[in-house]
Amino acid sequence: MEPWFFLSIAGVAVVVFVGLDLRAPAFRAAIATDRHLRLRNAGYVVGNIVSMTALAIINARVVALFHDTPQAGWWATVPVIIEVACAFVIAEAINWFSHWIKHVRPWLWTFHIQHHVGRHYDTTLTLHTHGVDVVISGAAMSFVLFGAGFSKLAVDVFVLSYFVTNLYKHCHAHMSLGAVLDKIVVGPAYHRIHHTPDVRGNYGSVLTLFDVAFGTAVWPARLGGDEAIYARDVGVAGVAEGTFTSEMLLPLRPR
Repeated sequence: MEPWFFLSIAGVAVVVFVGLDLRAPAFRAAIATDRHLRLRNAGYVVGNIVSMTALAIINARVVALFHDTPQAGWWATVPVIIEVACAFVIAEAINWFSHWIKHVRPWLWTFHIQHHVGRHYDTTLTLHTHGVDVVISGAAMSFVLFGAGFSKLAVDVFVLSYFVTNLYKHCHAHMSLGAVLDKIVVGPAYHRIHHTPDVRGNYGSVLTLFDVAFGTAVWPARLGGDEAIYARDVGVAGVAEGTFTSEMLLPLRPR
C-alpha cells in the first residue's frame, strides 16, 4: 500500500470522527475549559509521536528481516484477498488476547488503565495509551505477521482498518453500520460497554469475532439497548485521571 494512500485514508478518518466530536458541546467545553485535560492530552500526543516513530523503525527492520523467507514466497502464490483475510484474522486474535490479558493481569493493567480512566468518551481516548505497551505490542504483531510471510500490503490493510475503526468506536456520536454489521464490526455502542466500570468484555479491536468465540461479547440489547449504553458513565470506579507523567510511571509503583 502506497504511503500517500494510507495517510490520506487515515487523515480523512481523523477529520470525520474528530469533527463529529467537535459537534458535541460537552466535548468543546472540556477542551476549552479543562486545563488538566489539555495538558494530559498534549503529553499523550507527544508520547504517541515518540512511540509510533520507534515502532516504525522496528517495523522497517522486521520487514527487511523476513522479506525473502520461504513463507513470503508461499503467500505470493495465493490470491491477495485470501492472504489479507488470513493476516486479518491472525492480527485480530493477537489483539484480542493482548487486550484481554491486560484486563485480567494486575501489573499488565497498569500499562492499559490510562486508556480507561477518562470520564469523557471521545476520540481523544485513542491517544491515551502507554508508549511501552504500544511499542511492545506493535513489534510483537510485526514479528508474527511478517514472520509468517505476509506481505506489507496485507499488514497495512489490517493496520489501516484498525486505525479507522479505533476512531469510529471511540467517537461520542450515536452511529451504527446496521443491525448485521454491528454484530461483526466493533462500533461505538459495543465498545462503549467495554469502557463502563461494571462490565467486563468486548475486547475485540476491529471485529467481534473472538469475543463471540470466547464468550466475552456483551451486546447493547442485553443492557437495555444503544440509548441505555450511551447514557452510562465511563471510566474506572474509584480512579481519577492523573497526569501524563504519573500514568506513564504507574507500572513502576508498588501495587
